[in-house]
Amino acid sequence: MLQMCVEAAHETNGTAAISTRRMAREDCGVRAIRTLKSTSCYMIGAAFRLLALTRPCAVRWTFVPSIAMHYVAWRALCAFLSLMVLLQCFLLFTADGGGYDGPRHHRGRPVSLNHDPLPTTWAWASDRDAHNPGLNRAQCDAAFPRLYFEIDRSVSLWRDRNHTITQNDTEISWRHDAAFKALIHDNQLRILEMRHTWENDGYRQRTLSVLSQLHRALLGAAASGESVPDAEFAVTVDDMSLVPSVENDTHTIWAFTRRLVDRDQDRLWIVPDFNFWSAPPFAGSYAEAQRKARAHDAVMVMDKLPQVVWRGVKWTNEYVRGSLLDVTQGKSWADVKEVDWENGTNILKIEDICRYMFVTHTVSALEAAISLRASD
Repeated sequence: MLQMCVEAAHETNGTAAISTRRMAREDCGVRAIRTLKSTSCYMIGAAFRLLALTRPCAVRWTFVPSIAMHYVAWRALCAFLSLMVLLQCFLLFTADGGGYDGPRHHRGRPVSLNHDPLPTTWAWASDRDAHNPGLNRAQCDAAFPRLYFEIDRSVSLWRDRNHTITQNDTEISWRHDAAFKALIHDNQLRILEMRHTWENDGYRQRTLSVLSQLHRALLGAAASGESVPDAEFAVTVDDMSLVPSVENDTHTIWAFTRRLVDRDQDRLWIVPDFNFWSAPPFAGSYAEAQRKARAHDAVMVMDKLPQVVWRGVKWTNEYVRGSLLDVTQGKSWADVKEVDWENGTNILKIEDICRYMFVTHTVSALEAAISLRASD
């Protein structure tokens, strides 16, 4: 409906503008004709006055005897000037372009911000659509048909429990830090509460990135002519959500990860993490990281460093990551180190990881199995 109103308003405004320009053009034409007429009349009058002055006394024209002797020539000049005025008036009213009828390339179809209409069968093209937040629902479904597994899982969980999420479920008093509460209303984002997300530099940067992603998503929905339903929700920007482990507890929150072996964390809603916007200060925007990665990957694989690389903290998955650190310690074929965020040691820029032949991603066997099953 909004798009139809915009198009109708645009077409109406265009018609009004065309009419206004046409009237202005016609008014200019009238003024131009009047000017031509007054100028020509002035020239004709001046010629007649000159003739009147020259006729009584031929002596004045002794230096131009041919004009003084040929009175018919002056009459011919007046007739010629009158003919020119009539000819100019005719051309002003009848020549093509005398009335402005709008830009020709927009005739017969509504004006659109898109240069070309979408083809009947649309398909995702990364070089065209990778940074386009304005894809509509049908396009997102066609481009990422397996993206919504976690969302569908969460919806099924709450429906099976026959529970409607309320404000009590999204309150965040149980979180000591790294959480905020927000509201989407009329396709606008409003922050309701913060839980110590501003005092910590890391949490502050993550919070800004998540809020920026949400804002971009709302703008993209509006650009595609769609609207996001009103919703009140909570988000944690911590690596893990310590959701209350109380029987029959209904607290829920948006999180970046969840432990598959922890049934309490089934209540979490998994969302894209902050890296999809930016991860300062050691990584810029996601688009910038992609550009730098492509530049590194332009190099032949055999020209990269022949090593296994990994950076991270051990405590988030100590069984897998601790084993990785033990196995690779002191090996020449490995550049595997634990990051110390407080001291800022062993940090590797995102784009520098692409200089290595082998990049390690640490997931448990259970997580890998379920992830593969979810993608089937």
